[in-house]
Amino acid sequence: MTLTQWWQTDGILLLLQIGISLLLFPLLRFSQGWWDGVSSHEELAERDNLAFGISTAAAFIAMAIMLSGVLNNPMPIGYLDMSLTLVAFGVLGILLMRLSSFCIDRFALPRIDKRELILKGNVAMASLDATALISAALVIRSLFDFVGVRPSIAAIISALLIYFTSLLLLTLISLLLQYRHNRRHFGPFQQAIQQDHRSVAIAHCGPLLACAMVLASATLQLDLGSQRPLQDLWHWLMVSGVSLSILLLWRRLLTTWVMMKINPGKEIALQDNGGIAALASAQWLAVAWLLNVILSSL
Repeated sequence: MTLTQWWQTDGILLLLQIGISLLLFPLLRFSQGWWDGVSSHEELAERDNLAFGISTAAAFIAMAIMLSGVLNNPMPIGYLDMSLTLVAFGVLGILLMRLSSFCIDRFALPRIDKRELILKGNVAMASLDATALISAALVIRSLFDFVGVRPSIAAIISALLIYFTSLLLLTLISLLLQYRHNRRHFGPFQQAIQQDHRSVAIAHCGPLLACAMVLASATLQLDLGSQRPLQDLWHWLMVSGVSLSILLLWRRLLTTWVMMKINPGKEIALQDNGGIAALASAQWLAVAWLLNVILSSL
């Protein structure tokens, strides 16, 4: 956009978009407390609950990610239609985000009471919750972009099939990461989270976010004009499967060089080495970012 085009931007449209965001974000903040059955003001301002703050902050980031999928599409003609569209997608995004978080928590962490741990200030659990929210937002954002602001029935069905399949895949990935941790005799993963083992949580967050980035990017490869939901799902699964395989291999090769003479598993699980955990997660995210750039150029 040139400077001349910037000054020709519809000022009323811009103000409405900003105003609606100012409506949705407070709604999101208070819904965080309603969802957990507590007062967000008390948790944030009186108890100074860092874990609750991390979870709420992640919800804000997730909301911004999802709304960007709507704003990226041509908006309906008319300020009223545009406002209703933004509000509707914003509320829908909040509901889908909560559903995603609930499903991942319920099936990937069945022996953990997330609400209780976060209210107790467990930062490790809050980090996992933040990852679940942002991971879901990445997928939902790509689906909002795919469906558009004037969706067809076929596009909605395709989006729902991909959404629920992505939840299943993210849950399975989380379970596989936990199994890998347990198999290496580092102790039960979920017990480590209950004990607020933050390095273990950080190391778990990176691959989950990276996989969510890849799953979201696979949606960009779909035919926007397709009217065949099952074909869309199959195409998405094929691209996702190949992309996840490349992600795994690429990250493995990178780790061989970056972590030379270092045993990341022992450093993270046994010595609570947060620096190594952050570096391990950064490798996943770096590879996912580069892979997404490659996929978007295809």
